[in-house]
Amino acid sequence: MARRHARPREPKTQPRDHRLCWPRRRRQQRREGMAQAAGQCEMEAGFRRRCSRPAEHGDLFYPWSKGGSTSLQNFVAACSRCNRAKGAQIPSPAPQERLERRRRTYVPLDGAVSVGERQPLP
Repeated sequence: MARRHARPREPKTQPRDHRLCWPRRRRQQRREGMAQAAGQCEMEAGFRRRCSRPAEHGDLFYPWSKGGSTSLQNFVAACSRCNRAKGAQIPSPAPQERLERRRRTYVPLDGAVSVGERQPLP
């Protein structure tokens, strides 16, 4: 049998996608988001009130797979139960408004309380 020679690989010349940088920023953003939420879940537990369980996960309000941004504005601290319940769904405007209203009670005045940031469409 004849030996096959491997072809030399061509260098990738594609521009870097901003999504590839997400893992590098994730750790610091998670720390900032958890500190902003004081380690408590920010999702709704029922009767339109804040969940009382400790936050274990950093989630994106608008899912990344649905065009959500990876900014701190889109970050939400969530317990595992709330995070699994939300999944990769796009939330309706009502929960977004209620979360912004709740954030006004625990986010410093100089911090951003707005929630959910989507990436610009190409």
